[in-house]
Amino acid sequence: MGARNGDNALLRGSLEVHPVPATANQSERRPHSAPKLDSGSTGRHSFVFATSSALLARSSSDLGDDKRLIDLLRSKADSLLNPRSAFSPVLWLFGGNAQTIYTSLCDDPEVDKIKYECTLIRSSDGGTLAIDVVPSASKSLGAAKPVLLVTHGLTGGSHEAYVRAAIKHLTSLRFDCDGAFTIVVLNSRGCNQTPVTSPKLSHAGVTDDIRHAILWISASFPASPIYGLGQLLHCFSMGANALTKYAGEEGDACPLSAIVSVANVWDFVRGNALRNLLSTHREAFKHSSHGAQLSSIFKSRFVTLRQYHDTITSPLYGFAGADDYYAQISSVRYISKIRIPLLGLNAADDPVTGPDTLPVCDAFTNPWIVLAQTDRGGHLGWFERGPGGEICRWFVKPIGEFLGALLDYDLAPRPQIGVEYLGDMICQQGRPDISYVEPARKILRIWNLGTVVDQIPTKMRMYTWISCPRGSASQLCSALESCQTARFSSGPFRGSTGAVGAKENDIAAGLYQPIDVDCDLPTPHPSGTMDTTTPVTTDPQATEERDCRSGDGVPKFEPMSFSMNDIRAAIPTRLFERNTAKSMRYLARDMAMATALWRLALCIDPLLGSNQGISFLGRHVAEALRWLSWALYWWFQGLVFTGIWVIGHECGHGAFSESKIVCDIFGYVLHTLLWTPYFSWRISHHRHHSNHASMERDEVYVPKTRSDLGIPRDVNRPIDYEEYFGDTPLYTLFMLVRQQLLAFPAYLLFNVSGQKSYPPGTNHFDPRSILFTQKQRDVVIASNLGIAAMILGVQWACTRFGATAVLKYYGIPWLCVTHWFIMITYLHHTDPDLPHYRNKEWSYQRGAAATVDRPFLGWQGRFFLHDVAHFHVVHHFFPRMPWYHGAEATQYLRDFIGEHYMFSDKPVFRALWDNYNDCQFVEDEAPVAGDVLFYRDKMGRARRQPAKSL
Repeated sequence: MGARNGDNALLRGSLEVHPVPATANQSERRPHSAPKLDSGSTGRHSFVFATSSALLARSSSDLGDDKRLIDLLRSKADSLLNPRSAFSPVLWLFGGNAQTIYTSLCDDPEVDKIKYECTLIRSSDGGTLAIDVVPSASKSLGAAKPVLLVTHGLTGGSHEAYVRAAIKHLTSLRFDCDGAFTIVVLNSRGCNQTPVTSPKLSHAGVTDDIRHAILWISASFPASPIYGLGQLLHCFSMGANALTKYAGEEGDACPLSAIVSVANVWDFVRGNALRNLLSTHREAFKHSSHGAQLSSIFKSRFVTLRQYHDTITSPLYGFAGADDYYAQISSVRYISKIRIPLLGLNAADDPVTGPDTLPVCDAFTNPWIVLAQTDRGGHLGWFERGPGGEICRWFVKPIGEFLGALLDYDLAPRPQIGVEYLGDMICQQGRPDISYVEPARKILRIWNLGTVVDQIPTKMRMYTWISCPRGSASQLCSALESCQTARFSSGPFRGSTGAVGAKENDIAAGLYQPIDVDCDLPTPHPSGTMDTTTPVTTDPQATEERDCRSGDGVPKFEPMSFSMNDIRAAIPTRLFERNTAKSMRYLARDMAMATALWRLALCIDPLLGSNQGISFLGRHVAEALRWLSWALYWWFQGLVFTGIWVIGHECGHGAFSESKIVCDIFGYVLHTLLWTPYFSWRISHHRHHSNHASMERDEVYVPKTRSDLGIPRDVNRPIDYEEYFGDTPLYTLFMLVRQQLLAFPAYLLFNVSGQKSYPPGTNHFDPRSILFTQKQRDVVIASNLGIAAMILGVQWACTRFGATAVLKYYGIPWLCVTHWFIMITYLHHTDPDLPHYRNKEWSYQRGAAATVDRPFLGWQGRFFLHDVAHFHVVHHFFPRMPWYHGAEATQYLRDFIGEHYMFSDKPVFRALWDNYNDCQFVEDEAPVAGDVLFYRDKMGRARRQPAKSL
């Protein structure tokens, strides 16, 4: 397409503008043909817009002459129109797939920390919507600030890194109008831990949920004067399609001032996310009219979006099938009716939308639309280098410039939505089907994925969830009834108070009964943060304030009172079934990966250490690549070896097969190959499970007491803990590394960190050790014979292949096994929030609950390590349950035991460092410390304490 002279001239540099006369015949062009760019310049931009770009009316004639949309962008959108500011991707993220994959991998918990105030509203169809606001609505009420409504991508939410990046950038901007945005994020039904209270999930064409959100904004922010309603719309991926469709449906009556549509999805690709979302809320759909159709979704390993929409979406929403659904929801059908400024931002190498889906013909004919496409960027990626060399997202800049330009221009106000108050119901005038009830209690959700935001005041209004674990309906009703009043935060009763009550059957059914009270927040940890083993950041059902608090603000802990029979009854029987063939498939997969990695490693030195490789790459490059290749081999082979060790561990519990003989044969071979005396360790490990968290009987990770470290307990004078724990960080790091590499052999050989009541010399290789009974001595000897065979085998291999080769191919990966094993088990059992019990208060179920689940290494932990860290709590309750049922069983367990389920999403290496420093000792004898103990840090402080003297 050629460029015209004048206003629509072709821009120089890396930018290309494609204006087309407004009279262009749409039928002569392919409906979704995107402009083709010269591939010679990385990250180039292409623009498509109508020659007769829309004339933007101002709110007052005193502000100057009206401008056309494209002219306003030319003067304000530097990142879109200045070649020096064009998107230039990170060199090693060279394509759309790499940019898209990095979008999932780059979620750094320390980047873009956001604290939301969340409100749950119940829509007229019974569904629940979660609306997150930043800054809080209570701070924004009455302020003349523009409101920005944000919608997310497929199965995402306000916690997503791309959403937080945009919010962080936009809230930092200041505009001529009056300060920064108030941002409202609409979380789709079932997404981001939003409870599902009707058998409907959201889909890419749902616009009534958007209408409910805009109605809530109209009722909550009536004082936004610049745009009347004051919204600018910003949307991502699937949400972009729904918002664009909404604007087209409303046409001239649309209350929005503008839309930014980022990575709008026009075609759907093969995926599994929707099935996972549905599985999370399967209970809400169990008794629906189409419940029988769900079985095919859950039984399939992979589900295409077409299958999902044929089976689930179409019956739910009345479509004839997937084809009819795609035709009806596609926002391209509604673009011609849009009458507000729209900026569409896409990447040509987006693997989700594809390069040919941009609705170019509609931009030709609709003066309100400007489409921008970059050569690179992937799907919601656009990663580039920042001014300081850091990796950042480019797309936040054009978003801020576009919205800022319109704000500073001071557009004429849009039509407002009428709000009616009918009792507790808030309705849209003329649309009785668009109405909602807003609970009086709000929620504090801190989305920085691992750390509670610093400097939270200890006294403020507490916004939290009231959840209802099974079996606790009556207790929750009593708690609600004890709160005398609740403040209404919106509607005609704003500022007033009213009595609070709850129906037990509603609570038992899983409904939420929010209230609003003034209460103390947890006192932040002295480091400025709070550990997230109390799941306040990731699981809204678990964000209820779990503990009563003492006078000094330390959370108080009440031990669990459930019986094992009750807990066992909450888990479906089918999850205890062991399948030998399925277990064998996991083992075969691991052995195949180990073999493949070894064969690949055999090529490293011949390729990169040879004269040919050095002459081709250069000595320094070849050497760097050689060491990088070895590092990757050690990392992944170490993970594979650890996964094989985990399967041997499952054999020891009898979870591998119904046959004890099969379990012992495979467990013995696998553990022996990895230097673990199978039967000896199995015996002590079973005793560990049977006595977990018992100070007197547990086998491993038994805390040191104050007297063990020689620390006095003098109530008359302060104790100088620096004298006992005044180690330098470097020395602490050295001791931590020593623990990671040597702790497991030290435990087997010398009972290091084991039960302190055992005599000196206790170890796992002496058949007469106190660890074993006389009947167990034969299997201990068998374990020793296996280790002796390994010693002979390694000696032979060193003689045959050389010690260096054995170290590279086998020794270092085995050291990785010891590291991962110790790190996993240490973090399972060592945490400031985990209790330890003396005899009086200990029970099996209390000990089993005294461990913590962690998303260890993300997908690598789930794939290579067989969920050993992700779902460890349920493993302690039921050790013989197969590991492949852990994820589903954890959902049932968490629902039943509620606040006693422990979870932390703190990054595991940070958690390792923090816990190594914060878990130093527990108090001594019961008369002083009681029978429930918590770790104390290097200053003698405990993060929790028993609710009463036990």
